[in-house]
Amino acid sequence: MCVHVRGRALSSSPILQALECEYVSAHLHEWVDLIFGYKQSGPAAVEACNVFHPYFYEENVRIQPIPVVVVCLLNIYMQMYVCTCVCIQYLILVYSIYSVCMYTLIPL
Repeated sequence: MCVHVRGRALSSSPILQALECEYVSAHLHEWVDLIFGYKQSGPAAVEACNVFHPYFYEENVRIQPIPVVVVCLLNIYMQMYVCTCVCIQYLILVYSIYSVCMYTLIPL
């Protein structure tokens, strides 16, 4: 089967040909075992050199909920920051309008 994308046949792509070769087809189940199967952890993973830093494994990471006080303080800080930014933008706008009016001698 030949799939065409933008007028180009994908079967002529070297990457697609490599993925569809007999070797990949014969060893695909090994990759599935490494990624999803029994070689993810334990002695089988060590034997297959499929081990990572301990923090990459969910059971080694302890995630604690953020205290409500911290969430409230972050919300207050964000509201103050947004208000400050809006106020500064408003003052810049007013000043620029005032400057243009003064420069062109248009009465306010």
